[in-house]
Order: sequence, then C-alpha cells, then structure tokens
Amino acid sequence: MSEKQTKSSDSLGTPFYGLIIVVVAVVFRLIYFLQLQKNSPAFHLLIHDSALFDELARNVVNNGPILDQPFYISPLYIYFLAVIYKIFGHAPDVVRMIQFGLGTGTALLTFFTTKRFFGRTIAIIAGLLTAVYAPLIFFEGNLLGTSVVTFLLVAAICCLAYAGAGWSGFLLTFLSGLFLALAVTGRPNLLLLVPIPLIYLFFQRSEFGRKTVGFAGLFLLGVAIPVIMTGAHNKAAGGQFSLLPTHGGINFYIGNHAEATGVWTAPEGIEASVSAINLEQSRKFAEQALGRELAATEVSRFWYGKAFNFIVNNPFQWIRLLVKKFLLFWSGYETPLNFDYYFHQQFSTLLKIPLLNLMVYMPLAIFGLILLAGHWRNYWLLYAVISLVCLSIVLFFMADRYRLVVMPVLIIMAAAGVIHGMRLFKERGVKRWIFAGILIALLGVEIGYTQMRITRDSFANDYYNLSLAHFINEDYKAAIQWGQKAVEANPGYENAYYNLGVSYLKLKQQEQALRAFRTVIQMDSTEAGAHRNLGGLYLMRGQYYQALDHLETSLKYEPENVTALMNLGLAYYYLQSYQEAIDVWWKLLKIDPDNEQAQNNIRAAQAQLGRMY
Repeated sequence: MSEKQTKSSDSLGTPFYGLIIVVVAVVFRLIYFLQLQKNSPAFHLLIHDSALFDELARNVVNNGPILDQPFYISPLYIYFLAVIYKIFGHAPDVVRMIQFGLGTGTALLTFFTTKRFFGRTIAIIAGLLTAVYAPLIFFEGNLLGTSVVTFLLVAAICCLAYAGAGWSGFLLTFLSGLFLALAVTGRPNLLLLVPIPLIYLFFQRSEFGRKTVGFAGLFLLGVAIPVIMTGAHNKAAGGQFSLLPTHGGINFYIGNHAEATGVWTAPEGIEASVSAINLEQSRKFAEQALGRELAATEVSRFWYGKAFNFIVNNPFQWIRLLVKKFLLFWSGYETPLNFDYYFHQQFSTLLKIPLLNLMVYMPLAIFGLILLAGHWRNYWLLYAVISLVCLSIVLFFMADRYRLVVMPVLIIMAAAGVIHGMRLFKERGVKRWIFAGILIALLGVEIGYTQMRITRDSFANDYYNLSLAHFINEDYKAAIQWGQKAVEANPGYENAYYNLGVSYLKLKQQEQALRAFRTVIQMDSTEAGAHRNLGGLYLMRGQYYQALDHLETSLKYEPENVTALMNLGLAYYYLQSYQEAIDVWWKLLKIDPDNEQAQNNIRAAQAQLGRMY
C-alpha cells in the first residue's frame, strides 16, 4: 500500500474508531450512573467540597458573579455549576450528565492526541482505556471539578499538538492557552505547565518561522484571560489583586510541616473542614500569631512562611517527605482526599473490575515511560506534562483526584508501552526478557501494594461524611445510623462521636447524647463544644453543679460563646446565685448587645435580688 493510500485509509477509519470510543464511553457511564442511582447512599447527598462548591454556585446564581470574599477555593467549578444551575435550576443529576459528556470528550481527545504522536493503533487503545477507566468515571459522578479540569488539560495538549503553521494553527494555539488557563483556575498547581507549550512552540520554529512569536503571543493571550479575571474578582471582592485563589499557603503547609504525612490531614488545632482550613480557622490562627488583621493573601503568605521555615530547618525530613509523596504518586493506590474510591466500590460492580483500575494502569504507564525513554525527544511534551504535574503534587500533598487530571497522558504512555512491548516480545534476545521481567515486577509491586493499602482502610471517615451530610439535611436518624458505623470502624473517632451527640440531642435522646459527649471529653478534655453541650444537658436535667462545671470549662476555650454564657447564667440563676448570673449575662451583652433574652434575664435576676433584700 502506498503512503497516499495509507493516509486515505487512515482518514476514513478515524471517524469510525472515534465513534466506537464514544459509544463505549457512553455505555460505561450509563451503567455506572444507574448503579450509582440505585445503590449509593451518597447519591442524593453533597459532602465536603461538593457541598461548598454547590453553596457558592447558588450564591453566584442568586447574588451575581462577585462573591463576598476573594476565592479561597478554585473558582472554575463554582462558575461551571452556576451556569448549569442558571439554565436548569438546582439539578445535580444534570451536572453529572454533563460531566459524563466531558469524560466521553476526554476519551475522544485522548484518541486524537495519541494519534498525533503514535499513530492510529496506539490511539485506539489509549482512547478505549480512557473511556473505561473506572476512577475517571467515578469522579465524573461527583460534584467536583476534577473531570472538568481533566478535559481542559487534554484539550489544551490536543490543540497544541495539532497547531500547524496555518491560520487554524493560530486559533488552536490560542485555545490551547485558554484551556490550560481554565484548567489552572480549577487546579492552581497546573500553573507549572504554562512554560511548556511556549518551549514546544519555539521547538517548532523551523516549521513556523517568524510566525512563532505570534503563536506564542496568542497562547499567552489565551492564558491571560481567565487568570486576569480571577485577579479582578479577588480585587472586586474586597481583597488584593491576586491571580490565584488564596488557599495555596495553607495547602502547602499541609504537605510540608513536621507532622505532615504526605496526604491531606488537618493541621493541629484546625477543624477538618474545607471552610475551616481554607478560610476561617486558618485566618484566625495566622491573625493570632501575628497580632493583627490580615488580608487573604497575607494569610496565605503566613502559611507559606511556616512551611518554608520547616523546610529550611529540617531539610532531610523534608526530602524523606518528598520521596514518600513521589512514591505515592506512582503507586497504584487511589489516595483519598475526602472521597474514598475504595469505599464507593461497594456500590458499583463497574468500579471493582481490576482491569479498569489504577493498579493495572499505573504499572503499564511506568512500563511505557521506561520503554520509550530512549526516544524521549519525540515525546518530550508528554514526558514534560507528566513530570511537572507530578512535581506540582509532590510539592504540596498527594491525593487521587489531583493526579487524575494527568491520567489521560499516562494512559497514552501505557497504550504505547503495550504495543511497543508486544513488538519487543516478538523479537529474540535477552532484551525482551529483561523488559518482560520489569513489567511483571511492576504489576506485582503495584497490585500487591494497592491491595495491602485497601485492607488497611477502615472507611470510618466515609461513614462519618455520610453521617454529617444527613445531619446537615436534618435527617438525624440516618445521621445516627452512619455515625454508629463510623465509630464501629474507628472507636477513637472523636468527630464521629461528637456528631452522634448532637444528632441524639436533636432527637431529644438525652442519655445517648450524654454518653457520646462524655466519650468525646475522654478523648479530648479541651473540646469546648462537648463541654458546652454537656452543660446544656445537665441544665435541662436540673443537675446545676455539673452544668456549671462543664460550662465554665467550655468558656476557658471559647470565652465569647453566647450559648455557653447564656446557659452558665441560667445555672447560677437556678442555684439562686443571682449576682453571678447577672455578671455572666453582662459579659454576654458586651458580645451581643441586642440580646433580648439576656436583658430580660438580668431584669428577672435583679428582681430576685430585690426580694432577697
């Protein structure tokens, strides 16, 4: 077959294979959606980040595009949801369907990108592997920005790969910059990738000639639009002109301090919630440390400073931490952030299939990277994207959904490794046995390590997330049901016991609430909320001295808590210590001058004092 005939045949076959990839992707996503809808207890719940994105998106729909503070989480997904909600109303299922569509588009774009570098055969395999990759489908079914960022990153690479010297090349180059910048607004660590397309464009100067500068300018224009819009919003929202969200500092600290584990953990003294870590308590901690009010960017700089202080003073510990995060990135284990992939496998048979999971995909990707290393100059763009995404994650902390955005590129290398490996194994010689041994060892290590990690997962955090989400939805019986599962899985789970306690309180089950809060205090005697709630319970039961003890303890740690002050005053009142009650309520009025109940209580206590004298 002549070269001309080959090109003609390839051109005719591309739409057909693209259609096959689309059909496979759609079928797998339909199966998953039906299983999710039928089996998952989290299907109708919005948990942690999903709930926060949903809240902010509805705020945009109701109050306009400028939020009341600078972005403290990535803005892309807020406005993605807001546009959908504006058109369809508050419809999470519509969001899922659109994300499944983007996932299908990711598979198709992976096919076209691979075809540009490796030809059609490897492209078909890469497209199909992306279409059926279970973790990608899983995150498309969650209200998170992961699937959107993944699509945008692959779209940016695809546009860049196909940007020729003609006028269409100018458009594709501009779109590449725009898509990459939009991806950065969804995952700020991808900012490290921005220089790579510029280098790639200048490597093509023999083809583009003097137009190269124009191409680079269009790429930078595409990059500038979303980034400048982010900065303008932050300025308009009462902050400083910051091109990135303000949660970078605290996230860098989470991954780089003396107690860091390489994965997401709440810093000591800060509640394990998105708003507490990224906004409220991280700011409060920084302001107390510096003794003044801080702008959002100053809070971020404070946490960067603490992290760099650790790095400078503990270089060897930091290097060990980097190595740990690096190994986690290349492992076949899905490191959870607040959505544990392995917990959700029980609700979908599709997610359980080993061949569709990372513990098989990752060793194949590593094998492909090793096998093609001698030809890296032909594929350096792919190597650079993978390397810089890995670096950007290792510098902060490892999480499965952060790595997922680069999985289509890793899948391309996996598909190339499969085909080139098959060709190699057909040849004679020692080399094929060496590479066969490498592949077998990679598969064995990755699968073994992943299975070991899965068996150590208790899923207590996932049960707690379900309990908390049901509590927020005021379904307290369900909150108790999942909370009990959480403490069964982890008897030392303080937050789960606390949530059980407040759920029991809502249902007026005092004995169970007392036991739950007492358990919390046994674990942490400084937990102000548990002391405050115990004080309120003892007050209701007429056990005023016990109420005094717990309320006074709670106020040591929360001296301006209005509820604790109100109840402490009542305890003194019922013990006929009227002057002490009045003094407590006056403290309350200094915090909340318009509190009518405190004002009425003071008058009642003064009347009682008058009768006594």
